[in-house]
Amino acid sequence: KSEKTDSKNDQGNLFIGWASEDITPDKPVLLHGQFPARISEGVRDPVTVTALAIESVSGSSPEKVIMISCDLVVISDGTRSGSSDNLGVKARDSIKKSIPEISAEQIIINATHTHTAPYCSSEDTKDLYGIELDVMSPAECQEYVAELISKAAERAWKVRKPGGISFGLSHAVASHNRLWSHFSGETTKRGNTNAEDFSHIEGYEDHSVNLLYTWDANRDLTGVVINLASPSQALGGGHLISADYWHEARGELRNRLKKDIFILPQCSPAGDQAPHILVGLKAEERMQKLMFPGIEGTGNDCMGRRKQVALRVVDAVTTILPYMKENIEWEYNEDNGGDD
Repeated sequence: KSEKTDSKNDQGNLFIGWASEDITPDKPVLLHGQFPARISEGVRDPVTVTALAIESVSGSSPEKVIMISCDLVVISDGTRSGSSDNLGVKARDSIKKSIPEISAEQIIINATHTHTAPYCSSEDTKDLYGIELDVMSPAECQEYVAELISKAAERAWKVRKPGGISFGLSHAVASHNRLWSHFSGETTKRGNTNAEDFSHIEGYEDHSVNLLYTWDANRDLTGVVINLASPSQALGGGHLISADYWHEARGELRNRLKKDIFILPQCSPAGDQAPHILVGLKAEERMQKLMFPGIEGTGNDCMGRRKQVALRVVDAVTTILPYMKENIEWEYNEDNGGDD
């Protein structure tokens, strides 16, 4: 529902703000994403929260939204679980207190689904595992992260300035369908596709990358929302806090474009997909060795795989960037109608 103008933003009604916070705890925590209890043994790379605030400031019904992405496995939400003290509720309540003109429906919080992030919940370790562990409890992590989510959202809202947006569609082979079927009809998650009873990969793979680029009034890029059907599990496990392949993707994007660009990743529905290779693994391992000599391990669940996925995502963003700069929308027009 946007309308182009030829000016740099002389008549635009969009205001845009960005902010980010490091949510890496400074003490050992439980890592979320596996069934056994895992205690962090250090930090491979930081986990962050990124917030994007967008507001249309004219028209009969001005629109506003704050989009927030967290390097976590999940955003627990009391509106679904029946509890009032989960992460999604805590963060939204805090944001609404600091920004009263924002409603809960205008706050969108998502997780990148990394399996190496702090465990945030209302429970303590005894609730979860039947034993008290000498770590920052999930409940403490929840309070800590919720506060930083609110801080990032408040800052993004306060710094919003006139700007524009571009919508783009690109593609990246970041994840594959991880379900394979036996001739018997049974389905297995991952596994050896060289097995005698392997029949076929079960279903569809979505390699689309939906992109929202933001620009300041001088047409300089300020940030990008990257939405793809891929959890951040290229490395998957271990005992080090990590954002997984989004860490490499952020670094590569900032190297190619500008150091202060904001990146807001979103994991779209990807229950059947993961960044693990079932078919053609040997060929992929060879490419990892050629592209990243001396890297730690090859194949799935390794740094080479992380770098492969990150580069593909970054290529998807940068390939269409010139076309996005030529098609910036400066106006939100509620009367445009249509399905977009």
